[in-house]
Amino acid sequence: MSGRRWIAVVLAIGGAGYLVWFATRPPEVVVADLEPEHEAQELEPTLATKEREIPEANVDLPPLDPVALLAEFSSNDFQRQRKAYLLAMTPRPLHYDKPLATWLVAHLKSGGWLTHWGRTLLGKMGADAAEHLRPLFTSDNPHERREALKIASRWKKQGSAPRVNPPLLALLQDGDRHVKNAAWLYAGSGIPYDEEVANHLVSVMEPVNGVGWPGPEIALARMGPKGIARLVALLDDSELVLNALGGLAHAPPSELTKLQDRIAPFIRDEDEEVAVNAIWALAPLEGDSEASIPALAGALGHESVVVLDAALQIFEQMGPRGAKAAPDVLQLLDYDNDKIVTRAAGILGQFKTDPEAVMPALADAAKDDVNEAAAAALGAFGAEAMPHALRAYAEADDDGRYALLLTFRALGPLAKEAVPQLVAAIEGDDAMMQGRAVQALATIGPDAASAIPSIRSQMTAGEIATNTGVRTLMQLGPEGRASVIDLLATKDDKERRDVVMAMSWAYGGTAFALDDLDRIARNDRDTETRRAALQAVYVSMSVPRRPWTNPKADPVLVARVRRILEAYTQDKHKRIRNYAVGALAEMKAKGKN
Repeated sequence: MSGRRWIAVVLAIGGAGYLVWFATRPPEVVVADLEPEHEAQELEPTLATKEREIPEANVDLPPLDPVALLAEFSSNDFQRQRKAYLLAMTPRPLHYDKPLATWLVAHLKSGGWLTHWGRTLLGKMGADAAEHLRPLFTSDNPHERREALKIASRWKKQGSAPRVNPPLLALLQDGDRHVKNAAWLYAGSGIPYDEEVANHLVSVMEPVNGVGWPGPEIALARMGPKGIARLVALLDDSELVLNALGGLAHAPPSELTKLQDRIAPFIRDEDEEVAVNAIWALAPLEGDSEASIPALAGALGHESVVVLDAALQIFEQMGPRGAKAAPDVLQLLDYDNDKIVTRAAGILGQFKTDPEAVMPALADAAKDDVNEAAAAALGAFGAEAMPHALRAYAEADDDGRYALLLTFRALGPLAKEAVPQLVAAIEGDDAMMQGRAVQALATIGPDAASAIPSIRSQMTAGEIATNTGVRTLMQLGPEGRASVIDLLATKDDKERRDVVMAMSWAYGGTAFALDDLDRIARNDRDTETRRAALQAVYVSMSVPRRPWTNPKADPVLVARVRRILEAYTQDKHKRIRNYAVGALAEMKAKGKN
């Protein structure tokens, strides 16, 4: 038999098998079948439900029926089991049920594909299911011991774990590393201090470069003041100092505040790994107070780039609350490392303190080092930054000027004094300078209307893209919008199409040209141009940069847009007709009818 005939036979057999399966497959159970009386609650879950989260139960909702769930789980039909699981993962309460808990624990023992589902659902039942769990802690099967610990950790987070009371010391000494890790995880969730457990955690520590999770150091840090005291004692051990600092980083901020003087000297340690771990140990203080600022500022004088970067990351997180460190951060603008200078500049822009010293330094960094972060940070100081930006722009070379254009863009209308410089930039030969200058003019707005002739000229010459030019003109007040309408009246089909295309993505900015866009949508010879004109009409109701999401659109504008779109629902071209019908349907769905 030839190869082709063999292929035909195989396909025929496969097709017949599929038809037999399709005809005999069990009926699909919908979620509502589990509890018909609750169908009106509209709690049917979607496949987007996060399977790894236990939702917070809502006592106002009807509880789940454990008998119905057990029937679905034991059906041996994956789709039915999955739907039942997704229903169980909604906010509806799931009370303890002995038969269901017994079935779930049995599948924990099997290690099968329902292991995760059983763990999460037992966790939802809470510690009432503890009687099923306790025997697993002493099981000969390491898989059962590990799963029992994972469930106990979930209950611990729910505040019910003391009722479980696993033999923690024995589990921490387990020969299976997965069980041991799960025991560390449980201990790290916060348990009362136990001397024997603490002694074991210290005994198993090994010198490391940083501390990961789970681990004995973090478990000690979560055991309260006595556990933290054991870590503090290890700070004098040169081999375990990194372990101690890594564990202290997970201690409560209230405890770390008391230890600031003890940890701070390590920030200046010559060993960069010790210094970085000390920085991160003090980092939690930033959420509660400014107590750690002096110590962290001391790290800004360290010779290691790694240490400097770690300390600056903390100040980035602190934002304006770390402004007391501004003098120390300011010194780093002269540092011989672009990454450090960039991070320091950004932080100074967040601080916005000591402007007389900071603004000239940022302007010089943007001018001399072509540091764009410094230019953007300078713009954060507002109108006071303009003299410094103009001075630096006049002194800078082309690269420095390119960076400083970010300052003008960040200042927006406050940068109106820079319009002559921006016009000169768009009339130059550097395409990148032109693009950034045009962006700055758009943010300045109507006060930059004097730039319109230059923008039009460069658009005609092909130096500025139509899309960029049109969107900029639309931001330049009445004169700019009049210029756009003039562009719509062009006789050049391609130019008109490009202008309409640009407007079709200018969310919230096209209401001024509805009549012209309607005329183009009705009369233009190009179907694509007509469709783009209709889209430009539709997006006139939108919020800038957020398409079709303006719940507060002007009712008069909405009615006008609807009337225009309705006129095209019977258009002879299917593409135009479909767009109009779809846009009207979307308006209706969003209440704009």
